[in-house]
Amino acid sequence: STIHCMCHDNEILLNLPNFYEERQLIRGSDDFYPRDEASQSCHLYNNAYNALMISQCGLQDWDMFQTNLNQSWMHGASRAISGGPVYISDRPNCHNTERV
Repeated sequence: STIHCMCHDNEILLNLPNFYEERQLIRGSDDFYPRDEASQSCHLYNNAYNALMISQCGLQDWDMFQTNLNQSWMHGASRAISGGPVYISDRPNCHNTERV
């Protein structure tokens, strides 16, 4: 499956449903920046509001997150109810299993 990461141009985004029979996976925001704590809530905010339009054109991808960050509970919860895929980018064997 392809993740359409750079498709927020209206001409592309609004025509995706016409090009494919199945709903396409569409990135909903800028990248996830695990080292920038100030970007965490903004990342979630952008995804939530972009979902209003993107959900009409395809399945939204909220990007990956790491389970050992202070705000990982917010990331996990928001992705769990998003309806899209959930990706975890922890180092191998370094997952916070309580938050997964």
